Amino acid sequence: SLDSSALIINDKAFLGFADGHLTAIDLTKQTYLWDIPISLPQNFSALGQMVGIVANPLLANGLVIAGSYHGNLAAVKLATGQPLWSQSI
Repeated sequence: SLDSSALIINDKAFLGFADGHLTAIDLTKQTYLWDIPISLPQNFSALGQMVGIVANPLLANGLVIAGSYHGNLAAVKLATGQPLWSQSI
């Protein structure tokens, strides 16, 4: 399920999901561009399994920035979905 508001740029949507994935969709072609995990489960407890991207994705200098429930912040290239950095905050 969707855990944050979509970031819409031109004909592309960037969405953060409850499973910790950040997904890019081409709205015109109705196709996936890329899908990457931003946050992974920390352990087998109910709390450890909560990995959703709860912060709305942001655009900065050609990067999509997303944050997860457990405080993982990550930046990926807008065009390719290539992860550039990830930091626990």
